[in-house]
Amino acid sequence: MRVNPLLPSREELVDGAFVVAVGALALSAFRATFGDAGFLVEGGAGLVGGLLLAHAGLRFRTPVLATMTGAIVVFFAFGCAIVASAPPSAATLRVVASISVGGWKDLLTTLPPIGSTGPLLVIPYLVGIVAGTAGCLLARRTRAALLPTLPAVGVLILGILVGTASPVSTMLEGGALGGLAVLWGAIRRARGVRSTVRTRRRAERLVMAVFVAGGGGLIGVFTGPRLPFAGSHDRVVLRSYVHPPFDPLAYPSPLQAFRRYAVGGALNKALLFTVHGLPTNARLRLATMDSYHGVAWVVRNGDPGTSGSFQRAGSDIPTGGDGVLAHVVVRIGAYDDVWLPTAGIVRHIAFTGPRRDALADSFRYSLATNSGVEPIRVWPGDSYRLDVVLPPSPPRGQLAAATAGGDTADVADAPPNLAAAAKAWIGSSSTPYASLDAIRAYLRDRGKYSDGTLAAIGDLTTPAGHGKGKLTRFIQATELVGDDEQYAAAFALAANQLGVPARVVLGATPEPDGTVRGKDVHAWVEAEFGAGTWVPFDPTPAPNHQPTRVTPPAPLVTSKPVRVPPPVASPPPPGEDAADARATSALAARRASQTTTVVPAALAGAVRYVAPPIGGLGLVLGSIVAIKSGRQRRRRTRGTPDHRVAMAFTELVDLAVDLGLPRPAGTRRMIARAISDEAGVLARSADGLVFAPDAPTDDAASGYWVAIDVERARLRGGVSVRRRLLAAVSTASFRRVRAHRSRHVRKPRFS
Repeated sequence: MRVNPLLPSREELVDGAFVVAVGALALSAFRATFGDAGFLVEGGAGLVGGLLLAHAGLRFRTPVLATMTGAIVVFFAFGCAIVASAPPSAATLRVVASISVGGWKDLLTTLPPIGSTGPLLVIPYLVGIVAGTAGCLLARRTRAALLPTLPAVGVLILGILVGTASPVSTMLEGGALGGLAVLWGAIRRARGVRSTVRTRRRAERLVMAVFVAGGGGLIGVFTGPRLPFAGSHDRVVLRSYVHPPFDPLAYPSPLQAFRRYAVGGALNKALLFTVHGLPTNARLRLATMDSYHGVAWVVRNGDPGTSGSFQRAGSDIPTGGDGVLAHVVVRIGAYDDVWLPTAGIVRHIAFTGPRRDALADSFRYSLATNSGVEPIRVWPGDSYRLDVVLPPSPPRGQLAAATAGGDTADVADAPPNLAAAAKAWIGSSSTPYASLDAIRAYLRDRGKYSDGTLAAIGDLTTPAGHGKGKLTRFIQATELVGDDEQYAAAFALAANQLGVPARVVLGATPEPDGTVRGKDVHAWVEAEFGAGTWVPFDPTPAPNHQPTRVTPPAPLVTSKPVRVPPPVASPPPPGEDAADARATSALAARRASQTTTVVPAALAGAVRYVAPPIGGLGLVLGSIVAIKSGRQRRRRTRGTPDHRVAMAFTELVDLAVDLGLPRPAGTRRMIARAISDEAGVLARSADGLVFAPDAPTDDAASGYWVAIDVERARLRGGVSVRRRLLAAVSTASFRRVRAHRSRHVRKPRFS
């Protein structure tokens, strides 16, 4: 007699050990996402917790739904400790619910490794609870040898799908897990085989099973990659098919805001931020734009490999490259924007200001342009540290022989006169770098600088903007007059028309004391040569190259009136002509067509976090009801009349079990005594029909089913509504029960 009913037997201990072992090996696949093994603490805690919860449920014979409910309670109770290291509260419960539903999207859109800190650790904890609970239930409720390993296999597949294309360890993910699963299956298989072989013989067979499982795993690990077609396909990971949620087109073009920093702008003299640790003359990058639609250079929206492919990132960013390593500290002053000041190639970032947790959670990074964004904006008081690599500039001789690399931007909306002007500017240059260097020299030497403050020259100012119409007049003018905005925009368009990929960068060069004011912000162009080598070009003339005269722009004569842009579009900047207005209106119309109905925040939150679990639970419960209905229909209509009579009494017993009676063993009359007196009468009738010399007729079988239906209705009517609803979705009647459980028959209270 067992002293403590919760103490497991030897077989249960063996199964529990294998559940934890194969589950931990399967969880190791998540290391490609988290970067180190710290997440295994939360995942292992979930495994053990789910295992203990399932064991307790089996010992107390609770329904599977009750065990699932307990798992949900345990998940939320300890999930709050992972998120906030605090007892459960309304706020922490909402965060845990949000991560369990929407955290998968964050996991897929965050650049690995994301580290073993933060709220996303709720995900391996959730996976561990599910794997531990499901593995224990399958091991104890089924006799199939390998069926209990399915949860671990599912965890392994999930870890691969949310991971990276490069596995962490094929030995763990394939060999060790497969060998351990085969060994567990062999042990479970041996339990069901009765043999008179002596104990030593059984031990020899166990050693042989271990040898075969381990040897098979090793052979598979070392020979599998060398088999034909083994490397013909890349590993499938979901993050390759998920677009980052950050939409750069939801924000104004960074280049259009350049005039805020120019002379006379609101931020020209303001202290934007301070930078320490950056080498002299090294540049800070604010935003990189690689798409032009006739109105402005913009950050392309979310295409993989482009400037818009911003992904969530942890503190460590998987970037490469060689160069000078620098430790940079940035403190934000008057700067207030979504574009995060960075330098070089960022390898590590750590936010240190009062909003460090919020900024770290929303930070996104583009591997294509090595630039970062903060959708919640950075503002005065924020600060962060960067570990960056500053790549060296390629030698001029190497660039002279370099070819253009990559794909050029779409320049269909470029000014029609730019191609002819670019050919005139390059002169006799033939190589890609020489051609761009000639254009840069022409613009710097022949162009004039104007920042919009030329009131002393004819009381005229140079309007802002770099739309198609503005750039057309800029190129056709007697003198090239403009600032960084026009020169960088025109140079990048000309480079792309010549077949050299180019993009516009807005950034700054800090002063010797590390301060960056509005006057230090500039725009330049980066062109790609070779494989991913981006070379900067500064086409803007020096500020002391002032124009000799300024003439007012001639208005464009159009046959059609210019329509006012819709309210959602910003009005054209002063001086923008009809071509720019039409392009702006078309862009606003495209954005307006993509808008969706705004759902109230409370309703959206309820639908997002409440509907999926309720819908999943409803699907499970509905499936149980449908399976029972189909089972009753088959019993009523299939088989010979005596078989249908026997199945009718079985249907009555199943209802009694679902209503709370443990399934008894024995003859029909023995079983009926545990149900009700009326059931005893029906049991004797069934015995009379089944064991009679003559087989019962179809009418007799149908009549017996009617009597069973009456008794079933009486049993249901004798319990509460809650009990009837639980019986409808109970799975007790599906479970196999050993004969020894018949000693624990308890007669329920049926009226």
